[in-house]
Amino acid sequence: MENTAEKLYEEIINLNELSYIDIEKAKEIFRQYQYKKIIKSGMFEDEIWQTTDEYSNVGLHFNFNQFSYLKYYYPKLNMSFEKFIEFVKVFIIYSMGKCILHTLQNVLNDLKKMIKTDPEEIYAINPSLKINYANYLIDFFTIIPNQNDSDFINNITDALDEYLVIRYSNNINSQRKLVSFDGYFLFNDILNDYWKGSISIENRLFYYPLYLFWQITAIIPLRPREFILTPRNCLVKKDDGYYLRLRRNKIKGNDRRISYKIEDDYTITTYKIPDNLAEKIQKYIDFTNKFEHTELETLFVTDMHFKHWGQKKHSNSRYFTYVNLNTLMRYFYKDIICGEYKLNVVYDKAPVKNEINYIHLGDTRHIALINIIAEGNSVVTAMLLAGHDDVNTSAHYYSNISNLIECKTYRQYRHILEGKVKYQISKYKPLHNISEHINLDDGGKCFSNEFMQGSISDCMNSSGPSGEIGYCPNCKYYRKKYQSFYSADKKYLKSIDEKAKEVTEMVKLYRKGKGDIEDIGTALLKLKSSANTYQEYYEEKIARMEMNGEDIWEERN
Repeated sequence: MENTAEKLYEEIINLNELSYIDIEKAKEIFRQYQYKKIIKSGMFEDEIWQTTDEYSNVGLHFNFNQFSYLKYYYPKLNMSFEKFIEFVKVFIIYSMGKCILHTLQNVLNDLKKMIKTDPEEIYAINPSLKINYANYLIDFFTIIPNQNDSDFINNITDALDEYLVIRYSNNINSQRKLVSFDGYFLFNDILNDYWKGSISIENRLFYYPLYLFWQITAIIPLRPREFILTPRNCLVKKDDGYYLRLRRNKIKGNDRRISYKIEDDYTITTYKIPDNLAEKIQKYIDFTNKFEHTELETLFVTDMHFKHWGQKKHSNSRYFTYVNLNTLMRYFYKDIICGEYKLNVVYDKAPVKNEINYIHLGDTRHIALINIIAEGNSVVTAMLLAGHDDVNTSAHYYSNISNLIECKTYRQYRHILEGKVKYQISKYKPLHNISEHINLDDGGKCFSNEFMQGSISDCMNSSGPSGEIGYCPNCKYYRKKYQSFYSADKKYLKSIDEKAKEVTEMVKLYRKGKGDIEDIGTALLKLKSSANTYQEYYEEKIARMEMNGEDIWEERN
């Protein structure tokens, strides 16, 4: 039974759209759960399913507000209330076996909360609505049948993506663990490796929007909707290289007034991009010039998307949508990551070897900005932060820098050992001779090889709070009396945290008109310095652990 349930759940990732056949499949797996006494009471048609995992009893309630559904959602979905409930049950059944029962219960509660709410209020992004499982709701709305209003699905999923932002910013420990970053880098490896391979022009064009989404959002932290609305004439060639024209949402803050017109709600912003990225974008334009342009004159066309399933382009397909892009992500996981690279996808837990976390479209913006901050692109990053709509959300990005560094450093180290470096962080250096040190007057230890040989070059790189040179407590080679060289994690993490708070304060001052962009840039350079120091230390630490036969994977988890 478990294998059947798992197979069904994997199917949902690969679905372009649920069908009525899936209702019968769900009823069959429902009966299997009944046989195993995981569903203790209730029939498929009932309003309540009583379930258990033998540890706790969990009620799955399908008591949706019919009046609200008929008022707000029936005109959008053109689906009877009864049929809507059936598809909710199908989604829950398909999700069993991969999600814990309490998660499914919470997903249902979020969905019921949505159905009681006017979609216009959802579009306005009201934090008090507290949608905690927006990622599951996105999956649901992108696969339910919808023959009436495609714009509604695009708008609702785009809004849900914003609720995902709110959840991450309010609870930095919820999903922004090291394993998430590990999944990000692994996905990056697979996508790039797949793209370099011999794939058909049909598959390349099918996945091209996803590929460009990944490449562009790694440089510019875009919302999915902003990326989707990239204009067809997005490339500009100037004397100093290529520039990319993008639509950025200018509706921010609590006083957001929405006109529902692209020209009013978005502004065209131009960014300098690497020549190789411009070439990739131009190739896509050249490949697709023979196809009919979208109604909104966006970069991506829809012909190859529907051709993948042997379908004609839908009559109401006005542009390449969030739903289309989300479908590409699901299919890439199913057909490429699972099918060709033989990895198992996990959703509700930390991955182990041969597993990968599922990445949602909204994740990339957060990861990209964390990476940009860690890399210290001070001028551009300062401007991005200065214009960020929520300082607290910005602070959320800083808090994850150390996790990113750890994961990035670990993966680079593995690639160095395997002879295939993919992340240019820093050049690999030999390990320090930690068997030797000099005892200092304050009882501490100095592990600097240079200092032991009579040179003070390392000392010159360490300064105190007042700028004094040779300040030992801030030196990366200094340890307190009873500390070993590789026991200084907290010291480096504290430094990163302190420098991140300085950036936050500079952003706040700028917002109040009491600071300058340059102040943010200076604070970012300090943060980069702390990040680089921790990176060098962590490189050495994992190399030492590898040499001693210690399990780095276990240590990281």
